[in-house]
Amino acid sequence: MRPAAAGKTVEWEVRARVWVTYWPNKKRTPLHTETRTLEFRELLQLTVAE
Repeated sequence: MRPAAAGKTVEWEVRARVWVTYWPNKKRTPLHTETRTLEFRELLQLTVAE
């Protein structure tokens, strides 16, 4: 790492997408499932250490 970079703040973006498949209440058959997607995004501000 270059000494000039020490102490500066860097912004990172973390994203994730997860698919969840499940049986809804009262319909526990292999033919009826539901799939939902969960997405999230987080912005991180990290300070570069020496």
